[in-house]
Amino acid sequence: MKNLLGVLMLGTTLALFGCGGDSGPVSSAPVPAVVESEPAYATALRPLLEQHLRDTLSPGLIVMVRSAELGDWNATFGTTTYGGSTPISLTDQTRIGSVTKTMTGTVILQLVAEGRIRLSD
Repeated sequence: MKNLLGVLMLGTTLALFGCGGDSGPVSSAPVPAVVESEPAYATALRPLLEQHLRDTLSPGLIVMVRSAELGDWNATFGTTTYGGSTPISLTDQTRIGSVTKTMTGTVILQLVAEGRIRLSD
């Protein structure tokens, strides 16, 4: 669960970078998330993600977790623009820019730590 939370928070941060929009007043609470069939871990993560959204003053985020072991989860939080009223959709496009290099490096080092690959491969 700890690894899942770490990967999820990294993915969330990447999604937050892509959801930036116009400046405006800070909303007091995130727009309710789009909920599909939710695995048990989603109940624990939902309040953490809502708090992360408030702490980073980001307009919204898209969460997509794929786990054969724990179950898949898709959800959205917040709006498409800062202070806006249009909820984010699972089909919205987001910008992530060059931050994928960091994510790739992190995954490679996780695989090295698990002994699945070597840095010399």
